[in-house]
Amino acid sequence: MTARVLSIGTHDNDGDIPHLVAASAAPLASEALDSGDPYAFTSTETGAFACNRGLRPHEQGQIDAID
Repeated sequence: MTARVLSIGTHDNDGDIPHLVAASAAPLASEALDSGDPYAFTSTETGAFACNRGLRPHEQGQIDAID
């Protein structure tokens, strides 16, 4: 996902089991998301942030926050 700094990024759980959104080097961490639940976040700094699904850490992604 690529998003501009201070814009709102969203993630929707389109799976059939609950999961989390988590990142060790970014200020984002969701509560457990049921199927269909959204999670919104705003990055205040630029950079590339690795993230995962929390309960399924092998499912990884990256958020690129740009100017």
